[in-house]
Amino acid sequence: MTITNILQNFDTQIAPQLCAIYGEDDPGQRERYRHVLSLYQAIYGNQDVIIVRAPGRVDLMGSHTDYHQGYVLPMALDKDILVVAGKRKDQQLVLHNTDPAFAMQTFLLEKDIPCSDKGSWQNYVKAAVQAFVRDYGLSVLQGMNLVVDGRPPYGVPVAAGLSSSSALLVATAVAVKELFQISMEPKQFARFCGEAEWYVGTRGGFMDHFTSVLNQQGHALFLDCRPIERDGKATFYTEHIPLRPGYQVAVCNTNVKKEKSASSEYNTRVLETKIGLELLRPHFPQATHLRDIPLGTSLADLLPDRITLAELHQQLEPTIYETLFQESRIDSTHPLRILPRCRHVLAENAGVLRGCDLLKAGDMDAFGKVMTDSYHSIRDDFEASCPELDILIESILRCPGALGARIAGAGWGGCAVALIKADDALTFRARIADEYQAHTGLHADIFLCQPSQGAGRIGLFGDSL
Repeated sequence: MTITNILQNFDTQIAPQLCAIYGEDDPGQRERYRHVLSLYQAIYGNQDVIIVRAPGRVDLMGSHTDYHQGYVLPMALDKDILVVAGKRKDQQLVLHNTDPAFAMQTFLLEKDIPCSDKGSWQNYVKAAVQAFVRDYGLSVLQGMNLVVDGRPPYGVPVAAGLSSSSALLVATAVAVKELFQISMEPKQFARFCGEAEWYVGTRGGFMDHFTSVLNQQGHALFLDCRPIERDGKATFYTEHIPLRPGYQVAVCNTNVKKEKSASSEYNTRVLETKIGLELLRPHFPQATHLRDIPLGTSLADLLPDRITLAELHQQLEPTIYETLFQESRIDSTHPLRILPRCRHVLAENAGVLRGCDLLKAGDMDAFGKVMTDSYHSIRDDFEASCPELDILIESILRCPGALGARIAGAGWGGCAVALIKADDALTFRARIADEYQAHTGLHADIFLCQPSQGAGRIGLFGDSL
């Protein structure tokens, strides 16, 4: 369908779809879509195109549980990456971004697409395209023109821990899948996108992609991170968890950049929890990950609070010790903390399960308390907070209308996520921004969000390419 035809039918066919996706009829959102379509037409002409989108995400519960095959509870945001895409007659991909900070890019469709410099925004487009080339071959593809939009206030904030890069990858993958009529069931497609992101050098998990693809409007997504086999392929169990109307999720960015030491701290926490699992194996011989330890286990009777490398060397089999430390570079002069790290993981898994039950029951006050308990655990047991996050969250917890708050993502900077009453949202945003700046001298970006529909195509009834 040409851009002219789409714009002519926008109010009757496109606008109702936007209302269903975002949960409200927002004139600004409609204008955003019209602008991106018009920009595409100005750059490439009045071509046949498709419109696709993919949301960012925030984790309501479940920090440092995924790499122990535990449970997470993210939700897709009503902040997304929008892409208008059309076919070319050659093998070139031409990328324009509505944000002038991201320069126009081009690359060729070929068997091995070279990665650009680290941090280049086109790498996430390349990652999606390379995955299709790998799995489906060059013969089913051809060049494309793309216009990408992720500008505020409707786009996914960049560098805020809300998976803007993964959303760009997913949106590109949806565009390729739809343009070239490649069929994948949703969970297969979500895993495909997760594996595609390994192209950029980060061998991460699948939470971001499953959330962006599978989430439903008005819901969060429960994800069990233990793979299960289905029809000879690995997938994951998911469940849509309803969020009651009348509440909003506030994502509050401290604008504190994580120090280089944060990566070292993260790796140390992974090691400490893996050591904890090995020390628990004599009591739970079938356990392969911390998620296998019963949630009611009294870890204080089984694990040391601290342990030195010399003590650990005496307690573990030499091969196990060597395997644990072969990729770790830690300061051997400081004892490792085992009990509190493992206690957090088990408490967080229990919190995700309890949180799902509370949301199903519509008990938002109790769910807010579960979020706050998670904050205390990641601050005290996992030691993954920072002074600015503590100031921000304590301010949130004092604010009228706030039911609970926790650290989003891995910690050591980045964002806090809060559950608030919708009627208090605007007052909340102004008060928290003022208090945070008064205490830290920093500006906090505060995004008021609703759970959004997962990624997909938006089009006219009966349109085809």
